[in-house]
Order: sequence, then structure tokens, then C-alpha cells
Amino acid sequence: MSITKGQFRWLVTASVVATILGVVVSFATESSLPAPLRDYLRSQWEADTTAGDIVLAAVGIPLLITFVVSVIGLYRFWRFARPLTVVVWIVVLILQTFAGPTVNSGFATSLYELGALLTGIILAVICITPARRWFEKTHHT
Repeated sequence: MSITKGQFRWLVTASVVATILGVVVSFATESSLPAPLRDYLRSQWEADTTAGDIVLAAVGIPLLITFVVSVIGLYRFWRFARPLTVVVWIVVLILQTFAGPTVNSGFATSLYELGALLTGIILAVICITPARRWFEKTHHT
């Protein structure tokens, strides 16, 4: 079974939507967390900024912009979108190891996991299926 460009774009859209919904649901369901977890989150927000926080922000903000460019590139089948997407997700995974613990509701976590699963499918499609050829030339579709 092969995937069409339209299906691929829907896959990219679903991945982005799942991740954005995860963020929204995370904030919306924070009040449903047990008090000790809410207290922990509050203490993290109120803590003094550390050098690590500054480094994460200094890398994270350009990374977010690069992520947006990679998504646009995937939609437009730009040649550089494939390697850029792979690099963005490698950097994201590395940064997450230094970001510390996270606290989310089960629903938010499920949405984040869905986004990650869809991203894995996207990476497989652009790297190991015949669809990778869509990125070999500039297509006007």
C-alpha cells in the first residue's frame, strides 16, 4: 500500500494538531492533578531562572522556529525538509533529557504520545518509503 501526497499532508497535520492539543489539554487539566503535583508545578514556575533554563530557551526558541519551517517544508515537499525534520527531532530528544521531569494529565500525555507516534510514521515515510522521492525535486503541488 502506498501513501498519497494528500494523505501525507493529513498525517503531518494530525501530528501537529495532536501536539498542540496536548499543550492545550496540559494547561486545561492542570487543576485536576493531585495537590502535590500542582504544588510541584507551581514551584517550578516560581523558581529562579537558572543557567540551564537560559540555555534551554536559547536553543528551544530557534528550535521551535526550525520545527515550523520543517513542517512547512514537509507540506511543500522541499528538498531540505527531510534532513531538517530528522535533525529537529534528534535535537528535541536530546533537549528533553535535560529538561527535567514533566507532570501532565493522562489525557495530555496520550495526545503527546499520539503526536510522537505520528511523527515516527512521518519519519518512516520520508526516509524509507518511495515517498522520499517527493523531496528530490521541487514540486509545485
